[in-house]
Order: sequence, then C-alpha cells, then structure tokens
Amino acid sequence: MGALALMGRRGAAAVALLLIPGTAFVAGRTSLAGVQEASAGRAPVATTVEWTVREERIGRTLRLPGTLRIVDTPGPLVGVAGMLTTLPPTEGRTVRSGDVVAAVDLRPIVAGQGSVPAFRALQVGAAGPDVAQLRTFLCAEKVLTACAADERFTSSVRAAVTRWQKALGVTQTGTVQPSDIMWLPRLPALVRPAATAAVGNRVTADDRPVLTASGAPRLEVRLTAAQAALVPAGAPVSFHKVTGRVTGASPAPSSGADGDEADRAMMLDVAGPDGRAPLCTTTGPCTTLLGRSLTRTVEVAVDVVPSLTGTGVPARSVLTGADGATYVRRADGTRAGVEVTATAGGLTIVDGLAVGDRILVNEQPRG
Repeated sequence: MGALALMGRRGAAAVALLLIPGTAFVAGRTSLAGVQEASAGRAPVATTVEWTVREERIGRTLRLPGTLRIVDTPGPLVGVAGMLTTLPPTEGRTVRSGDVVAAVDLRPIVAGQGSVPAFRALQVGAAGPDVAQLRTFLCAEKVLTACAADERFTSSVRAAVTRWQKALGVTQTGTVQPSDIMWLPRLPALVRPAATAAVGNRVTADDRPVLTASGAPRLEVRLTAAQAALVPAGAPVSFHKVTGRVTGASPAPSSGADGDEADRAMMLDVAGPDGRAPLCTTTGPCTTLLGRSLTRTVEVAVDVVPSLTGTGVPARSVLTGADGATYVRRADGTRAGVEVTATAGGLTIVDGLAVGDRILVNEQPRG
C-alpha cells in the first residue's frame, strides 16, 4: 500500500510534468495572438459619452514683464565754450520754465519752452519767431506785461530782460545770448547729464551736455516669436489703469539670425484703446506711473483669448459637415446646428444650445 501510494504520488507528479508544457504552449499561443493582433495595426475604438450643456467661462491671458520708459534725447546746444560748473543730478531732475538746467563758468543756463533753437543774440531791433518765443518766456516770468503776440524786440522787451537778469543774479545787459536759455519743446521736462558730461569738463558751443526726456513715455514688452504668434491683432492690453490694444509685433533690436526661430525676441506694438492713438501721452496715467523716474517695470496682461461666458461644450463635440456648417449631436443622435463664438482650453462657447441640453461627445480613443 505504501508502494502504491508512492506510485500514486509519482504518477501525479508525472501527470503534472506532462501538463506544464501543455499549459506553457497554450499561454504562448495566447501571447502570440496578442502580438499578432497588435502588429496587425487595428485602430483603437473611440467611444461616446453624454454631456450636459452648462454655462462656461473661457479665456486666456498672457502676463508679460514690460518696461515703461521715457527715451532720452540730446538736449540743445550749450551755446558757449567754457567749463561745466553745474549739471542736473545723474538720476535726473524735472525742470520748468525759468529753472536752471546747467551752468558754464558759473553763468546759469535756464529752461524755456519753445521750438526755435537759440542761434543768435537777441537785442533791440531783432525780430522773428525767436523773439516772439522770448517774449512768451518773459511774460511767464512776469517781467514783461506787453504779452500780445509780437515778434519785435523793443525797448520794453529790453527792460524786461534786464529785470529778468537781475532776478537771476547775472550781469544786466538787456541782451539775451544763445547760451542764456535752453529751449525745450515741452515743459516740464526731465533732464539729466549726458554720458560724457561731468562738472569740471570743458565744453564747446556745439556740445550737448544735457539729455532731455520731455516726450511721452513708451511701453516696451519683450516676448518670444512663439508667444507673439499667440497674440492676435487687436488683443486687449492692460497694466495698472492703462488700457490699449495690440497692433502687431516686430523683431527686437537685439534679436539676431542665430537660434531657434520660436525663441527669437520680439517687441509687442501697442496703441491706445481705439488701436490708433498713442498708448501713452505726456499727461496721462503712464506719466503719472513714472513720476520722476525714467523707467518703471510693470506687469502687462495681454488677453489672447478675451474672457467670455456662455453656453459651453467640449471642443471635440463640435463637428463640421460637408457643407461647412458646424453642429453637435444630441443624445438622441440628431444634429443640432451651432455657431462657435470662441474656443480655449478644450472648451467652446457656442450659440444654438441651451443649458441642460444633452449632447454626445467623442472620448479620446483607447487601445
């Protein structure tokens, strides 16, 4: 009996040994079939699910660093040779009509508003637009009372010049030299020394030791070509309380021919809210933001897809028929024509459906 039991165990073992290869063969055939099916390139089957239409909000905003700056331009000719004894501070100073801008050999040069550059000495008998400009200046300084438009340098103008020179603390000659007044196109203006100018340096009459920043500020927004491609013309732009619209993009001055096209630097072109007028003016919020500074860093929001709320559906549920019309499939399989308003982030805002409608959406194919 023990031998029989032993034989039984050995027989079972033998049967087991015989069955294992068979099992391996079956498993191998199943795996091979799987490989053959995969290698046959059968397309994964897409499935559909029902979706309840609801109100959605879409939009996309790029937030980019920008620089608000006033661009320096060379100031007028100094008009006299000598040594610089006074200059504005390096960070700049805002000057108004009559304020001292610089000094050469201790003789002050003051700011005046005007478009005619100083090119000659003005004295009794002179006439022209530069004299009219001087008369306006003297009226602003309250030393001339005859303030009607006039281009003549009369004796009353000479007396006014003498009074002005006395108040300024210079020799009272009654004659205005080209170096006495630095005529700037707009006041007040921010002035600072030119890079090569310093107190103690000698200048000639043709030197320009002062830089002026009397124009409107300019917004500079630098971005890559890939980012610029996302921004449509007319996209709203905002920073602080300033609003405008994108008019285009142009290569940044420092961009070169090397490197990936998508990474090349671009500059965003921005106009006012109407897309035509300048974004910044000399008296608007840009100027207020700058204060007395020449530059300021700001965060600029560019709405590449304006924020919009409406009836939303998954973007992949919107189909296009042979006639070019867009539609979705209702849960019962019928078509419902829709008009696409905007798409962003996989959602589409459409007209033609109501909140609560049930539609079919193709899910991503699964293998």
